[in-house]
Amino acid sequence: MLIALVLTFINGLINMFRMPLPPALNIAEFAEYKEVINRLYLIDDDFRALCDDFSMSKTHLEKFNAHSLEDKQRKIEYQQLTLELEKEILDYVNKLTYGPDRH
Repeated sequence: MLIALVLTFINGLINMFRMPLPPALNIAEFAEYKEVINRLYLIDDDFRALCDDFSMSKTHLEKFNAHSLEDKQRKIEYQQLTLELEKEILDYVNKLTYGPDRH
């Protein structure tokens, strides 16, 4: 595939400019796509922003405790946001990996 060829070509550049992947992306749901996610994170600004948003959302979610009603509501909002961003990352990677027809 064209993506594989491009990613292989850029592999040398990636090693020169290693940016640490946010730890929040090391989840089972992304395990199958770890290499693609790592490469896209380094070369695709839109994908990096999506991943950074996911990471921030996941970090905020982990900080909220169920001490007050406001905290519970915020936690629910971040749970929903995190799930939506997770799905968007998987959709993004699937589209680039398998083509636009895969759901």
